Amino acid sequence: MGLNLEFLNRMEKVRRGEHIYVRAKYGPSNPIKMPTRLNKDLACLVGIIIGDGTLRKDKQRIVIELTDRKLLESVNKLIKKTFEKDVKIHERKDRRPNRKLKYYLSINNAAIYDLMNLTFKIPKGKKSEIVTTPDIIMNSSKKIKKSYILGIMATDGGKRWWKNVGFSSSSKGLRDTVSNLLREINVEHKLDEWTYKRYKKQYYGLYFKRENLAPLKRECRSGQTGWILKSFMKKIQKA
Repeated sequence: MGLNLEFLNRMEKVRRGEHIYVRAKYGPSNPIKMPTRLNKDLACLVGIIIGDGTLRKDKQRIVIELTDRKLLESVNKLIKKTFEKDVKIHERKDRRPNRKLKYYLSINNAAIYDLMNLTFKIPKGKKSEIVTTPDIIMNSSKKIKKSYILGIMATDGGKRWWKNVGFSSSSKGLRDTVSNLLREINVEHKLDEWTYKRYKKQYYGLYFKRENLAPLKRECRSGQTGWILKSFMKKIQKA
């Protein structure tokens, strides 16, 4: 499926074979490869950013933060493959008691930032209550949908209710659209919701049996999505 890349009109573009490379017209910047079509790797990355990423409001920077370094290393390889951009992983120590060490990476690139914000409609700043699945994902092939679901599950998902797995969000729109996608790929699941009384905040979740992950395993077992699936499977086995 082709991508809407109108925002690239204000950037310098160079075509190399089948690929387009872009860079800012002014100031020092290295060119990056810009996908022109929605593929499995890009769909998975969109799910990852929706799950545990932030589009900063103060500058064109995307930050992805996780407690699982191996998973973040797989995400980093996905960024490298998709955009041919090198990104470093950093540690972030939380001084509060009993907190896990966190790892993060920052994608400092205007073209990638605009791709996520303008093409995939991921909101800037705090998005937890308003983010939802992009229309372009909802209207894509089942292969693309499965990779997107993997990105969501790998970052926002985990163990739920006994031996079930699933995810929860403060965005009903995100939960409901992921639920619709799961139905399309024949993954039986259940929905739930609750209020976190301490903060008077509503949460929306879904969960299903581990064996129902079979469609994701079949579709995402190779390439970069394969490494991300492997990290997620280890995560829920340890839980």
